[in-house]
Amino acid sequence: NTTKDSVFITFPQKLSRPLRLMCHRSIFVSGREGSSSLFDRAFALEWKKRMDLYSEVSPDLSLLKSLTKDYKINYIFSSEQINSSYPIVFDNDAYYIYKIT
Repeated sequence: NTTKDSVFITFPQKLSRPLRLMCHRSIFVSGREGSSSLFDRAFALEWKKRMDLYSEVSPDLSLLKSLTKDYKINYIFSSEQINSSYPIVFDNDAYYIYKIT
């Protein structure tokens, strides 16, 4: 239902791995990527920046709007319904996908 070049942000973050591996979609950030930062300083700095942004946005989705423009995030992937103005484009009672752009 989404294009291969779509970018997702996940709530909770632990959903990022199955989304990437099983659905072959890009994600905004994943905590598991932190170990890769040991090998690349530029990657480490960008990962830290994104983790900080994720921490700011998680409790207040109204902040997501500016983030979506800078990082071209298209969808929210969540394991529960969230209180937002974004429309649900898919749900199966286990997962919900909200369209941002």
